[in-house]
Amino acid sequence: MACGNDGLLVLNANGSSIIRQHFTGTYIHRIDAAAGGTYACLSPSSTGNLADAPGQGTVTVFDSAGTKLISISGKHNTHDICIDEVSQTLVTIGFRQATCYGPPGDSRFLPVQISYLRGQDFSGVEKWNAYDWSSVTGYDPSGETYNNSLNNPIPVGTPQSRINPRFLNRLDNNMADTRGLRAAMGADGKLYAAFECAGGNHIFRDGAFDLAIDGSIVGGDLFHQFINTGAAHKLYVGRYEAATGIILLGQQYASIVQQANGPSANAFRITNGDLAADENGRLVIGGSSAYALPMWPNPYYFPQPGITTFNPFDAASYAGGAFFMVMSPNFQTREYTTRLAVAGVTGSVAIRNLAGEQFPRYAFGGTAELADGPIYTKDALQAVSGYGAQDGYVAVLGGDSSSGGNAARALFNYTATGNVKVRGLNIAPNNSTQDFDCDGNDDSRQRYDFSEAIPLTPSTVYTGTPVYGGLSNLSLNRLTRDFEDKSINNGAWSIRIQATAPQSCNQHGAFFFKKSAFNIQESDALTFDARSTVYCNAKQGRWLVKNNGTFYVSEKVIGSAAAATLSFDSDADDGKWSAWIPQGDMDFDAANATFLTKNFTNIEAIGFIIDIDVFTANRFWLQWSAFTADLALNKTDNQSPRPAFTNIPATGAIHLRRHSMLQTQLTQTERSPTKLGSSVMIRNQQVLVPRKHTLQLVFMILN
Repeated sequence: MACGNDGLLVLNANGSSIIRQHFTGTYIHRIDAAAGGTYACLSPSSTGNLADAPGQGTVTVFDSAGTKLISISGKHNTHDICIDEVSQTLVTIGFRQATCYGPPGDSRFLPVQISYLRGQDFSGVEKWNAYDWSSVTGYDPSGETYNNSLNNPIPVGTPQSRINPRFLNRLDNNMADTRGLRAAMGADGKLYAAFECAGGNHIFRDGAFDLAIDGSIVGGDLFHQFINTGAAHKLYVGRYEAATGIILLGQQYASIVQQANGPSANAFRITNGDLAADENGRLVIGGSSAYALPMWPNPYYFPQPGITTFNPFDAASYAGGAFFMVMSPNFQTREYTTRLAVAGVTGSVAIRNLAGEQFPRYAFGGTAELADGPIYTKDALQAVSGYGAQDGYVAVLGGDSSSGGNAARALFNYTATGNVKVRGLNIAPNNSTQDFDCDGNDDSRQRYDFSEAIPLTPSTVYTGTPVYGGLSNLSLNRLTRDFEDKSINNGAWSIRIQATAPQSCNQHGAFFFKKSAFNIQESDALTFDARSTVYCNAKQGRWLVKNNGTFYVSEKVIGSAAAATLSFDSDADDGKWSAWIPQGDMDFDAANATFLTKNFTNIEAIGFIIDIDVFTANRFWLQWSAFTADLALNKTDNQSPRPAFTNIPATGAIHLRRHSMLQTQLTQTERSPTKLGSSVMIRNQQVLVPRKHTLQLVFMILN
């Protein structure tokens, strides 16, 4: 099916011929079709402002033969429709503009937008009407006055008469504007509805039919909290029973931007967007986002097992745009997030589970504002833009390559190859349990021994420049090693070593690139730039260099301003360094080290070490994410842009720059106990202030 300025087209299965056409010459805005052939369409009352005020419109339902079943008016501003053949339910969604008194104690009379979600049978009779709260405070059967307990008449609409059980602000301040924008039947037989909320005091904190019950919001990390928010439009999605409108599950979504007063929820919209769900209840969402999406380089995004992101644009680009997101069936995990346009909107999404394939297939498309940023393409049929103000795009990902799916799914698919432990499971960690501190209680240790031969990055799924080194964790007075040593994932490649619960432990890590690993093949021309980040709760780190077969550790501490730039120039002074033999737990004893001025002549590897020497009972980790490396040349002749890089000329230079910012990790969230459905509260039980190090490695060769 297709719709637009010339009505509604019903096509054959492969789209090669038109079976029938309805409403020739009439603009049809939204359509839906059920598996049994029943279909419906929505024609707006006004086409002047479809995104905001399309009017009530006209909704028409047809049977599989094209016979019109009903044609009825919508309600308020009708934005979308869907049909459930099983329960014979027509669903419409939208909002109305109202004026309303505030909650008790607030006598202001203010404008507010109130969402609705409605179910009707195929004859047009209303079965249920969710949300759509009243702006009238008091009422009686005549609709004129209401007698309170003192039998005094109170005019309808006065702030003293807040006794209407459906009054919007009867129990709380629900004055955040909300708009019902998208509705769809999932392949699981459930109804999915998407709304935008211009604030945190929105109606979806409460039940769909009763303001006194909880709204079933699942919650999650900062990107699922309307924290420190203003009027920016943010997303709420609910799962419902189509026959009754009963809500089953809800989740809210926001981009999170770093402000002077902390993290703040920013716009995350589904206006002109779309949503769909598969047989398992896995949800896919497309829309547009303001700065900044839940992915690198957002300082509030922390890679976690089961979460994959793909951001094809560099750190200097605007960190919003046309997003596509996959949510787990329980609405608790963002399994995959990407954006393929810096500015624009993802307007259509689909998900299918095909027989014989392990992974779902996804398709999505949208438009991009080319003046504000590029579109990412891969194996594009039209590789070059049309050079207009806007361009469209479509993307397909997922599936199994063995069944004809995307052979590059390891890069795109939200599950990819799963969480891969350090070194790709090819070497077991060197674990042991004994009384390391001689206090009579056994301690546990997990360690990946330092190696220059076997990389920390796995060979099975990682195709970039290998990262070498070692990792160590020592936990006091613990017989078990509650410890995570993952993950390499395909969205934000990362090595992570983390204590799984607050415990008394220390950690050491060494990470480095080998010069011999560069330019092994054409695909190794990668970048080590602002994508390369280190997350840890340590304030100190030191540069690591291998020169003529010996490792050296810098006297300069990465956490200090003095080490913001590390340069190896043609002079004889490369700073002070101490020779280091990386073995055992890789503990560098800076207090007893001898730092001498060095002049490096043959640098064979370069990286850094992190030492957390103090045993502290906190949750912490070492993590290095999105590591790649780049060889940049500046030559006056016409030699190959990618020559074999085997040594550093006498006039060469290596520059490493560090940028840092403070982050906070909130370790606990909870709802306020004051009222079911009230605002979400954050209680900061323990704040760690890790330092984010962004390393930039640039090789410059001058002749």
